[in-house]
Amino acid sequence: MQINFFATFRKVTGNKQYDYQGSVENIKELLLELSDNFGTEFREMVLVGEELSPEVIILVNGINIEHLAQEETELNDKDKVSIFPVVAGG
Repeated sequence: MQINFFATFRKVTGNKQYDYQGSVENIKELLLELSDNFGTEFREMVLVGEELSPEVIILVNGINIEHLAQEETELNDKDKVSIFPVVAGG
């Protein structure tokens, strides 16, 4: 599975693109696995307790998970997942 990191996620992970070789069923499991790989700072950016942080945008194959099953969105090894921070401006 290809994971693409953007903005501050690139700094925290040290990766623009990461080829995840594990096996997970959904976004929540993926985020927990990535948290194990990339540490506490990453986990705090993507999760609030056990829930998806409102400060993260995740796309699966170009579709925002808000329009799918959110953190329960199912994944397979051919998916492309993109992880962005919410950007505020004004």
